[in-house]
Amino acid sequence: MEGAAGREELELAARLAARYSDALPNEKVAVRVSHGVAHHELAVLPLPADDPRIAGWKLDE
Repeated sequence: MEGAAGREELELAARLAARYSDALPNEKVAVRVSHGVAHHELAVLPLPADDPRIAGWKLDE
C-alpha cells in the first residue's frame, strides 16, 4: 500500500491480525494502532477464514 492508511485499510489490517489471534470468530478483538506517538484502539471482528481475499495475500508455499 502506498501513502497513508485510511480507516478502512486500518480496520482490514486489524481484522486480518485478529484472524490469526486466539479470539473466537464472532468475538470482537481490541487492536492497538500506533503511528509515531499517536495510539488508538479498534474493536473488530476477526476476518473469516473463508474470506476470498486471504488467498491472494498468502505467500507461495
